[in-house]
Amino acid sequence: MAIGATGVENVMEEVAHFWQLRKFQFIEEATDFWMDAVAPKECLVDEDPDLRTALTLNQFFTEWLLFEMPYQESTLVGITALRDEISAESRDVLKQIAETQRFSSFKMQWLNPDTSMVQLRDVYSGKCYIVESAHLADKAGWLEGTVSCRIAYVDGGWCCPGEVFLHDTVEWDEVDQSNYVSTDSYGYYVGLCREVLGINGKYQKSCRLP
Repeated sequence: MAIGATGVENVMEEVAHFWQLRKFQFIEEATDFWMDAVAPKECLVDEDPDLRTALTLNQFFTEWLLFEMPYQESTLVGITALRDEISAESRDVLKQIAETQRFSSFKMQWLNPDTSMVQLRDVYSGKCYIVESAHLADKAGWLEGTVSCRIAYVDGGWCCPGEVFLHDTVEWDEVDQSNYVSTDSYGYYVGLCREVLGINGKYQKSCRLP
């Protein structure tokens, strides 16, 4: 039986808790990298960010830790899929996520709140995905502009295993398409985070944070 989007969310919560207890193994080096690569403007000023901003920044950082940070020749999600401390069912889900997950920018073509389904078209490849996401299916206003999020293929269907969802109000054909983000040496996700969160971020005005 397919696990569904809610089941994926539960597995990812389990993974986050697992590594929260073990973050001393990598957190200092990871934080140094993030500050250098993204340079969040709220972290480079004298005043501390407010609680909402601090939680948002942590959410972006945690997404990178779990899905993108190289760790033991894999990622935290990939490594967790091999750990005996996690149930066999969760390991199977994590293996699928690790093998198929990707973060990109999409045009949301339609949504159905009743079924929590949306259709996303990758603005780079043109490929379309039918995705189960109650979060996106509730965002009718996001049919305009672009949506950036992480998708993965689990038990025969696409879902959103991450927690970062960005909505850019600018239509794609109006966005600078020089691909300076898509070809970023740090990867697409880090490059986009820098342009949204960074001290000189190009998308700060048009991109809405969660």
